[in-house]
Amino acid sequence: GTLVSMIPPKSFTLSENFTGFKSKKYRNSTISVSRYPGSFQSMLQVFAEPVLESRGLVLRTRESMPVGSITGEFFRLLQISTNQPMHKWILIFGDHRETITVTAAFPDTVARELAPKLEQSLNTVLWDRFGERSIEDGLPYQLQTLPHFQYVKRIGNLVLYTRDGKLPIPQQFQPLFTVTIDDYPPFIEEQFEFARTQLALQTHFPRLEKFVTTGTKGISVDDYPAVEVTALATDIDTGKNLAVWYVLIYAKHQMFHVKGVCEPSDQRRCNDMFRLILSKFSVK
Repeated sequence: GTLVSMIPPKSFTLSENFTGFKSKKYRNSTISVSRYPGSFQSMLQVFAEPVLESRGLVLRTRESMPVGSITGEFFRLLQISTNQPMHKWILIFGDHRETITVTAAFPDTVARELAPKLEQSLNTVLWDRFGERSIEDGLPYQLQTLPHFQYVKRIGNLVLYTRDGKLPIPQQFQPLFTVTIDDYPPFIEEQFEFARTQLALQTHFPRLEKFVTTGTKGISVDDYPAVEVTALATDIDTGKNLAVWYVLIYAKHQMFHVKGVCEPSDQRRCNDMFRLILSKFSVK
């Protein structure tokens, strides 16, 4: 009922007692989702440092965090009023009508191992506040979640996603993600070389040239064979160097070209996000 989706850590399963997830592996560790009437800005007053201290909570850090096309606030809190210190990480977001909180709670004894997994999970939170239908309706694939990326438009057999859900502007580049559907060729002699050849043909959004491959490896996507290729390329319109992450999926009678593009300086983080998106890709 919250219209919130996220990818929990592997050890977490849906709870029968509250809206969220619980872990059998990490005792007393949970992720809960709550929905409140009232504006997001008004609710932030509850997280003022004096108010938190009165509730036995110590504010460790506060930072902005994107939730799809909007921005939320991420609070790392430590509760010291209990026998065992408890971490409470709260992601809060919303609009003028309602506020959503996603709270990850875990004891300090498991923080070293669990904290990185929970942070990665919170980065996948999406809020479908208008209850819209999936934009993949009618397409032969499904993407359950798109962390930090929003649907822009569908152009023929290509679907484009960007951070803010707007068409990319060459002079103001932002990371983007595309999925293109193609017919399976009658004969492929060598999958790795074929994938590298196909990458050089992925010259739209943005328009790219001068591809230099930096890595190639075989992977599996939804139990189908696939090849991942990383490369550097040049933006034809701006002359700017960009990092390209590309996966060619050989599925049934079709191929899927999945591509992510970002700044070379941000390549490692973006590639991790692109791979996270791909982990939720499934062929219908």
